[in-house]
Amino acid sequence: MGTTAWISRLVVIGLAALGCEPKRSPTTTDATASAGAPAATLPASTASAPSADPLLGPFGAKTPIPTGPVLAVLAGKGLGPIRLTALVTTVERLMDKPCEVREPTLCRYVTRAADFTLDGDTRVTRIHVHRVGRSAGKDGHYGVFNGAIPPDLQFGMLPEAIQEHLGKPVRVERGNAGAHPATAEQHEYDGMVLEYDVMPSGQSVLGGVRIPR
Repeated sequence: MGTTAWISRLVVIGLAALGCEPKRSPTTTDATASAGAPAATLPASTASAPSADPLLGPFGAKTPIPTGPVLAVLAGKGLGPIRLTALVTTVERLMDKPCEVREPTLCRYVTRAADFTLDGDTRVTRIHVHRVGRSAGKDGHYGVFNGAIPPDLQFGMLPEAIQEHLGKPVRVERGNAGAHPATAEQHEYDGMVLEYDVMPSGQSVLGGVRIPR
């Protein structure tokens, strides 16, 4: 199967009862990448994207098309060959395009739903990827992230499905402290934090993943 067939699952998994914007929940209580570093192999899928997707409210009936390299989310390491501490020039080379939004401490790819936080305007200190349709603030709404957590854990999946492969998190935190504003609950694993958004149906779905340095 081709990359497009595989990644289409990003926009169809768990959408039966989902809406376009999540509900908020109140707060409670390493080396630089090189071009030769291999990305993890991700499986193919036979799912096809719908013509209209309730999760893609900001995009209307036109489903965003995934672009760029297929990237495995690697806990404690990075996205495929893009590793924590990588230079921003390395990020742009491996993403195969310049940062779509460039600020002193940020390299953002809105269409590819990936944020790279920078230290001193040069090196990556945190990576943050998002589900399609999540707000990117003044930059609009995120498109499709072209990747997944191996073996095939994708945005829109329920916590129970994620935990079948990753096991129970080492810590669970309510609220969005340090996370995307839509986050209702955070599940911490070794080397990464999973962010769950609560949709209008009341279901919690995987909405973001942070890889901190």
